[in-house]
Amino acid sequence: MNADNLSGTYELVFYSTTRIETTNVNGLDVVSTITNVGDTFEVDYTFTPDGRYTAAGLFRIVLTIMVNGELTSEDAFIETVSITNGRFSTTSSSSILVLDGIDYEVGIFNENELRVRFNEIRTFPNGDTEDYTEELRFLRK
Repeated sequence: MNADNLSGTYELVFYSTTRIETTNVNGLDVVSTITNVGDTFEVDYTFTPDGRYTAAGLFRIVLTIMVNGELTSEDAFIETVSITNGRFSTTSSSSILVLDGIDYEVGIFNENELRVRFNEIRTFPNGDTEDYTEELRFLRK
């Protein structure tokens, strides 16, 4: 993948994030899982050969929070996407797409489809951890 063959307009068709936070409270681990799953997409991303991209539109997100396996909260809201001056780059290995400084692993890229995924695991000085994953899927228009 390079800027030339990525160039074009893509429709966002899948969005998902998962954040797993593990906090030790008096010797017991408390595991919170926060998920955002998108649906009802009306968002277009446009990539240009000069390494810029724009994105605009709306989609619905269902937010779910679970603590130690028990559902504690669920909500839905509309997410507005408005990126007017985004920057992207690709790596020579073509398995990484960098969007505004974030390295996404490319799972699928062909003439019709683009799938990218980001994962970061952080450990804090107190021993707590956070595992964050984000996945985006696009179809070329």
